Amino acid sequence: PPAGGEPSPPACPPPADGYCCSATGWLGSTAAHCSNINALDECCSLNDEGRLTCVTECEEPPAVCTGDAAIDAVLLESKIGCKIGLIDSNEIYKWSGFCDALRSFNDLESDRRLFLGEGDMSTALGLSNIAGLLAQAMWESGGEAPFTACDENDYPPSSPTASCTQRSDGELYHSLNDQPWACYVDPQMTMTAETWASWAPGPLKCEPGTGTEKCCWWGRGAIQTTGPNNYGLLQREVFSQVPSLSGIDLCTNPEAICQNDDAKWLGAIFYWANNVQGYGLEAEAATFDESLRKFVESGFNRAASVVAGGGLAAGTGGGGE
Repeated sequence: PPAGGEPSPPACPPPADGYCCSATGWLGSTAAHCSNINALDECCSLNDEGRLTCVTECEEPPAVCTGDAAIDAVLLESKIGCKIGLIDSNEIYKWSGFCDALRSFNDLESDRRLFLGEGDMSTALGLSNIAGLLAQAMWESGGEAPFTACDENDYPPSSPTASCTQRSDGELYHSLNDQPWACYVDPQMTMTAETWASWAPGPLKCEPGTGTEKCCWWGRGAIQTTGPNNYGLLQREVFSQVPSLSGIDLCTNPEAICQNDDAKWLGAIFYWANNVQGYGLEAEAATFDESLRKFVESGFNRAASVVAGGGLAAGTGGGGE
């Protein structure tokens, strides 16, 4: 359950004025609980641990998600999308959108694919890699309120120029443009975020002639693609190659990531396949492979996956840092 939640009410139904359901169905009254849906009288029940949880409605998961029959059978049976907050009332992210994006990405004419396993442990390796990606996406897309944000939020202490940067080093997002594939930074670009948290002062914006001029390159999507370098690479390597997204140009409209269900996931999947899996980088790819295999061979022990100080236990960082 989200940290900081108040004790579950002693009886069901919960009081109408205090408790909400978190994305994963836990009751509480913090922002993490209440950023998703309000608790309704008929939604709560006792779980096996004796706690009250909310029963949430979920779309029927697609029978084909990744295209790997063994992996898809587990995903379908587990209804994992529902359990991590991709429920019917979630208007931002959908499990079907993740599945569609994954297949679109792995169908590209490229050897850069989301790893779905190989060898004797193929299914376990593939599922573990998907789990790592989803865990990172849960955090990047809302922290303790997972899958509640496509656009970057204006985090406390709020700032009128939060769209320009919220990096710890203060480097401006639009200054991350030193690669040949980087998007052109148009000072006349105007944009308003599609999503923002209930606790935020409002959506991020960029407007010419103000303190947010050129500041349209904030984080977007399930693993927060950020900066002209990353948007340009994502456009060149993925969006321009997916037929259903042929009308999108992230360099002229980076907000398009948050205006399309598949697009919200594609940046995350690309980041994972390119950066985390170490595409084209022999040492990084070997570390990823060793870490993932140790994780599976140990019976899914995160501590056992640490390789050279990194691995599944160490986290991955955001898609735009």
